[in-house]
Amino acid sequence: MHWTPKGEFIYKGKNVKNSNALDLIKSLQTPSNKPHPQGFDMFLQGLSEMNFPKSFIKNSSLKLESGIKKEETSPRDENALMQNQVNGSP
Repeated sequence: MHWTPKGEFIYKGKNVKNSNALDLIKSLQTPSNKPHPQGFDMFLQGLSEMNFPKSFIKNSSLKLESGIKKEETSPRDENALMQNQVNGSP
């Protein structure tokens, strides 16, 4: 998973038109009555493929697939993971 300089989501080498990084991340954190943003299902799939911890996803209204692992991490581990995500490291 990658992002364009304008914040559009790139999944498996293809740009997801009209997607927005902030909208996708916000949808993981806060419940909303609005439809999910463009590319959200692919975004969740990508998170699942990288074994992204469910503990980072605070939106309790999401029905998460079992591929996204639920694990307890320390705040230090969470900060390191988030920093790696931002920098593009595994």
